[in-house]
Amino acid sequence: MKYVSVSVGAIALVLSAGAAVAEFPERPINLIAPFNAGGGTDLLLRGLAPHFSEAVGGDVFVSNMAGGSGTVAASALQGQRADGYQLGYFSLTVSTIQPQIRDVPYDVDSWTPICSVAASPTLLFTSSDQPFMSAEDVVAAIQAEPGALVYGSSGAGAMTHLTTVAAFAGLDIIDDMVHLPFQGSAPRCRL
Repeated sequence: MKYVSVSVGAIALVLSAGAAVAEFPERPINLIAPFNAGGGTDLLLRGLAPHFSEAVGGDVFVSNMAGGSGTVAASALQGQRADGYQLGYFSLTVSTIQPQIRDVPYDVDSWTPICSVAASPTLLFTSSDQPFMSAEDVVAAIQAEPGALVYGSSGAGAMTHLTTVAAFAGLDIIDDMVHLPFQGSAPRCRL
């Protein structure tokens, strides 16, 4: 909750700087989640929205614009007027990684960061009906049947994909795994 209160305060401070010109907000503010509804980013923004609304003294809503590991939303927002009424919540996947690996109409310098809202750890987990009790158990199963196990990510080139590739490469098992990219973290968690 500390991140939320500090972040909302920082955003409100930045937005209040323009208040001398006109009352802000004059209309609802759209927080754009570049991933599917029900995923971590969506849930975080929906939790933040009421606090942000209170801080700015106006209506705030969350809209989801999923696709391309966040590039659909970022590309749509990139050409918009910077008036504070459409704010993107971009992870490193969207703002930094995707411009390095895809042809997108934006780059890392296209954005003005306002504040950091949250830290997002990456976890390795499996369904409870699997026999794995440790990472060593997973490695042994992969080595015993190369190509038989699948790992899912929230999309090709997403942070969940790249961190898993790095971990499995470090364990020398990446070539023995099959990657299954999903369109966001919510669909991935439905396995």
